[in-house]
Amino acid sequence: MRTDGVLRPVWSCGPVLPTSLVDLLDTTEREQEDEEEEEEEEEFDSDDSIENDD
Repeated sequence: MRTDGVLRPVWSCGPVLPTSLVDLLDTTEREQEDEEEEEEEEEFDSDDSIENDD
């Protein structure tokens, strides 16, 4: 986009990413966090079972 003889990036006039893409990225990030929490819980559970075997 050109204003007053100066080139300016188009995204400076609005959002960088379309909102549909932002929503998709937010969903993906939440899913990744959920998976990480599940993995931590599984590690914690496996640690408990090892301690109980002693």
